[in-house]
Amino acid sequence: MNATLARVSTSVRRADGGDAPRIAEIHVRSWQAAYSGVLPDELLDGLSVSEREQSWRVLLAESGHRRLILVAEGADGLTGFCSVATPSGDAGAGEATAEDGALYVDPVSWRQGVGGALLSAALGELSERGWGEVVLWVLPENRVALDFYDRFGFVVEDGVEKREERSGRPVVRLRIVLAGADEPIQIAPYDPSWPDRFAEERSALEETIGAWATGGFHHVGSTAVPGLDAKPIIDILAGVDSLGASRACFEPLAELDYLHAPYRAEEMHWFCKPHPSRRTHHLHLIPADSSRFRDELAFRDRLRSSDEVAAQYAALKHDLAARFSRDREAYTDAKAEFIAGVLGHPGIAPTRRVPS
Repeated sequence: MNATLARVSTSVRRADGGDAPRIAEIHVRSWQAAYSGVLPDELLDGLSVSEREQSWRVLLAESGHRRLILVAEGADGLTGFCSVATPSGDAGAGEATAEDGALYVDPVSWRQGVGGALLSAALGELSERGWGEVVLWVLPENRVALDFYDRFGFVVEDGVEKREERSGRPVVRLRIVLAGADEPIQIAPYDPSWPDRFAEERSALEETIGAWATGGFHHVGSTAVPGLDAKPIIDILAGVDSLGASRACFEPLAELDYLHAPYRAEEMHWFCKPHPSRRTHHLHLIPADSSRFRDELAFRDRLRSSDEVAAQYAALKHDLAARFSRDREAYTDAKAEFIAGVLGHPGIAPTRRVPS
């Protein structure tokens, strides 16, 4: 993965209704700059920010389970946005196929990593929701977009195109796809190298963001439990003073190929490395004085101290991985009752789950 593309110089968050005017402005300005000479001038000149704003107000009001809308924000305000339909509206699209309907950056912020930050965040969140494929339609003349998506692993589907008319002029769009946007859940036998992999990564993290990790770096999840079968992904918990202060970690973490996604943003900053389709590490930045931080450590310690509980958890994971290999959300939710019982929180909700 190209580290430059992953560099997060601005923060990425979920969009809200108040973002509609700026999203509309970016939408129009980016179209007029990117499609000049490609789409008819009368079409581009006739684009209306106010009309786009109304459309975006409707989409933002409906965003949620069926649409993911993210914005990139810098010191001077919004610099770009991304909108993904879940599921795709394409005829014949699979149930696990999402569609990147729009990703645009203000022309004054081009080539500053904003588009890469948005796409990385979107792919990260889609992977957590279990979407196995992402598609989008691109004009063949738009080489900048084709090259951009190529760097993230998207490929053009041979023979698949969409023909339409714009201001009386025929337009052709190509369908490009990122198959396997997220790798399937696989439980592997315990690997004695997992603690060493954590120690190696901890050293890099201490050098890079150690100043913010006042609560230390901890190996958590199943790979932290000797003898326990697990997904071969090293889970790392970093205790921070606050979510607000630790946002300063985003850019240095991007240098280590960590991709941020606004997942459980009220509890943590979530990262995966290097990409949802080939994960090696997860990183959670969580306030050290929070119940979430304490629960992740407590669950790990209980598994380490009880062979019986660890064996029960391993059997549950093997069963759930077979049932939900492409649905990480369902896989994690289905473990919530077991985790709640281990922690002694009978009322714990799936949204407060401790991931493995």
